Amino acid sequence: GKQIHENAKAKGFWDEPRNTGEVFMLIVSELGEALEAHRIGKRVGESIDFGVWGIMVDGHFKQSFEREVKDTFEDEIADVVIRILDWCAYRNIEVSASDRLSDFQVSDYDRVGDVLMDVNQCLCVACTNQRSIDFVDSERNREAVEECVNDALIICCNLADAQSFDLMRHIELKMKYNATRERL
Repeated sequence: GKQIHENAKAKGFWDEPRNTGEVFMLIVSELGEALEAHRIGKRVGESIDFGVWGIMVDGHFKQSFEREVKDTFEDEIADVVIRILDWCAYRNIEVSASDRLSDFQVSDYDRVGDVLMDVNQCLCVACTNQRSIDFVDSERNREAVEECVNDALIICCNLADAQSFDLMRHIELKMKYNATRERL
């Protein structure tokens, strides 16, 4: 999370303070993009050999990423997680989603729209509690924020497992791609 946040700061995303609602709405917009990519079947092709992507020179990598990965379902879910982790690092929220990844049934994740709404619901509760903290710091609200963002991350990880893609690899690829982009 800290590396993601440092990259976002270097690209200018945190030059000015950002309000909680704005940050969470940007995450929600990524959820909408993920649903649209899923709805139209825009997925990363099975023939892509991710093993060679790590050694590509930046120019070739960028072109390949834009052609094969950008704006796919996998890419948009990676964007959701990146934005959540960025915000968590900004707010010093502890991320511990990996502790509870095994408690899910793949069949629970067949209805992608429902799953993305579950992520949205977690984010809405987290946002409401964070906005309360912004006015009156409360340990109870802080715990609720932490639990909700971790639940959102768990759902994203479980969704990736159910949809048979390596979420961490897609986050790495997106971070590498983002490094090639201009500052805001």
